Amino acid sequence: MAQAVDSFVPDGATVALGTALEALIPFAVGHEMIRQGRRDLELVGPISDALFDQLIGAGCVRRVTAAWVANVSQELGHCYRRATESGVPRSLEIHDHTNFSISLALWAAAWNVPSLPARTLLGSEILGTNPNLTVDGGLVRIGAVHPDVAVVHVQRADAMGRAHAWGPLGITEEAGLAAQRVVITCEELVDASVTLSDPNRILFPETKVVAVVQVPGGAHPAPVQGYFKRDHAFFREASRRGSGSGCWMCRIGSRTWNGSTSIRCASRVKRFRLPPTLRMSKAYTPQELMVAVASREIRDGDLVFVGMRLPILAYAVARSNHAPNARGLFEVGLMRDAPAEKFLGTMGDPPNVAGALWATRMSNVMALMAQGLVDLGFIGGAEVDRFGNLNKAAGERGRR
Repeated sequence: MAQAVDSFVPDGATVALGTALEALIPFAVGHEMIRQGRRDLELVGPISDALFDQLIGAGCVRRVTAAWVANVSQELGHCYRRATESGVPRSLEIHDHTNFSISLALWAAAWNVPSLPARTLLGSEILGTNPNLTVDGGLVRIGAVHPDVAVVHVQRADAMGRAHAWGPLGITEEAGLAAQRVVITCEELVDASVTLSDPNRILFPETKVVAVVQVPGGAHPAPVQGYFKRDHAFFREASRRGSGSGCWMCRIGSRTWNGSTSIRCASRVKRFRLPPTLRMSKAYTPQELMVAVASREIRDGDLVFVGMRLPILAYAVARSNHAPNARGLFEVGLMRDAPAEKFLGTMGDPPNVAGALWATRMSNVMALMAQGLVDLGFIGGAEVDRFGNLNKAAGERGRR
């Protein structure tokens, strides 16, 4: 793995990471990039989990071209916020996207065209934060994004780079096709007879792949369908340790667990508590009230776009009470006709994949929305006002 990073991820590279959203995040490779002291990277991704935040905190990143940066199941991306608000450890250039628009930007690069037109983002202030998004003739032209390298983790691959992955794929296929080269880490290194027996499952043409490294547990603490679940405790600890103002320089320890290197920082902070002025009676909390109100918006038979956290609960409540035939559509690339049977920290957790009606790439889910086939959607963000104006992330103070 060290050789692959040294050879194919140079300083200044544009690197696509975490392309399956919450699952299959190549933490082991990201930590190796920190160990080797990479600098001036541009990170490209959809909803990114804690790996982007760790790379930013270690001073590796000059630009983020992504839909969202944070610890998905926990709080904000503390290192990302310090970098954008205070320039610590260095200032960041940010090219904002949505999950859909970054997918289209990668498809544009994959198809070797300068841009793709879409109706997404019309009316959004994101258009003012990214010079590669322009409005022309009532459509948004989404400029191509060209990664130098895409780094992906998969369940299995052979030595030639024929990779099999299952579960939600997010934007993995378009990222690999858009990139000049692909680095693969895998749970299992298998014989070519295994991968070639199911060619429809092969993610990329082998001519794109420059390195294959077997790293069992290389996505930990992110989940890998069929191998291990998301380590929620690890993410909680990473968020707690990353929230102190003085611990942006993450130190990568030599100890590994499950094949993934641990991040160790010294700071300790208390958990957030709801201010007394916002506390409600013991009958219910504001969060419970929001879940109840949201669930009542779902009608029986609806196709519902289900966002993270409270929307997952609202969908489950509606299904259990008055809308037993409602289907849930998750932007990670899933459709379900029943809530997951086990706790979900993120929508990409294995329990959400098990029993799904459809597991696909994220852009296919967005296509249903673009065609007007989704009846209702629940989304969240960092800030929202009473008119429904939404900030998906809180950046530099005074600027959103």
